[in-house]
Amino acid sequence: IKGELRYNGHDYRTLIPQNFATVVEQTDIHIAMLTVRETLEFAFRCRGIKSRTLYAAKGEDAKRLINNRVDLVMATLGLLRVADSFVGNEVVKGISGGEARRLTLAEMLVIGSQILLLDEISTGLDSAATKDIALACRALCRVFNVTTMISLLQPPPESFEIFDDVLLMADG
Repeated sequence: IKGELRYNGHDYRTLIPQNFATVVEQTDIHIAMLTVRETLEFAFRCRGIKSRTLYAAKGEDAKRLINNRVDLVMATLGLLRVADSFVGNEVVKGISGGEARRLTLAEMLVIGSQILLLDEISTGLDSAATKDIALACRALCRVFNVTTMISLLQPPPESFEIFDDVLLMADG
């Protein structure tokens, strides 16, 4: 009941509260008629990093900063080849289920949260796709200096070596 709450040595009250932590849920909810790139740009504009660099940048410089971050995230998650494809839904043909799952993760990575909480990212994916996403997540987290917690239900054995720390839970 007593103590201090710190993140990287800083008192939590001194940190910028918006986008500090982000939850990536199991369901993929996107706007069907946006392309993958437009979805990520929209996410960045709505909730993206509020940095001095971005505020100081005007016009083309600001667009270049956004595009660089969006391109980096798309490249790492294997979404560059579908960057100009519609996201789609049951009616509109779009990206695959695995790509939609990667897009959901990409949305949260592009906005610049310091802590990512990923709930069952393997839903609907095979073990190879799950491993690829975990590897990409590890790489992006190291590049952007982000802390990540991932919950996985029955992960494949090769997934364990990807993580720095593993916590196994049983019976609740």
